[in-house]
Amino acid sequence: MALPELFGGYLLHQPLAHSEVADVFAAQTIGDFPRPCAIKRIRPELATLPEFSERFRDDAPLLLRLIHGGLVQVLEVGTVEDQPFVAMELIDGIHLGRLIDDVAHRGALPCELALHVGIELCEAIGYLQLRRREQYQNATLAPTAPGRWRPCCRSTGWSRSSPSAPAARSV
Repeated sequence: MALPELFGGYLLHQPLAHSEVADVFAAQTIGDFPRPCAIKRIRPELATLPEFSERFRDDAPLLLRLIHGGLVQVLEVGTVEDQPFVAMELIDGIHLGRLIDDVAHRGALPCELALHVGIELCEAIGYLQLRRREQYQNATLAPTAPGRWRPCCRSTGWSRSSPSAPAARSV
């Protein structure tokens, strides 16, 4: 795929992440006032599965209602040419998994930072108590000031390619 790519009302700029379920791109809205965002585009082969499409339709209203400082804000849930997508806030930060891996090679995470991140993520995950699952791989740390971070859970609830796989309903 050649980037930039026009996708509905968005211009996809660069890939950010790839999984068996979706591809995530840095993007921007199209219009008089373009704003940066991230587009999570569900893989076409999954979009054709009735169970997956049903789960997407069921989860969409919930995703749009989730508003919490510790969550990546979902801006739009939709479909472009039969391909489901989620438009969300673009977080410029470090992936928590990468931070943990880096720290593992250098020593311990500073206690103050570990406590701050842990408390903030617990609050966000508590807010998501009806969601399917949350893992540290679904968290990003966005810098807010020198030495200060905003931990953000980023979940759309579609981490499994098999829609029939059981999903826990609590965290």
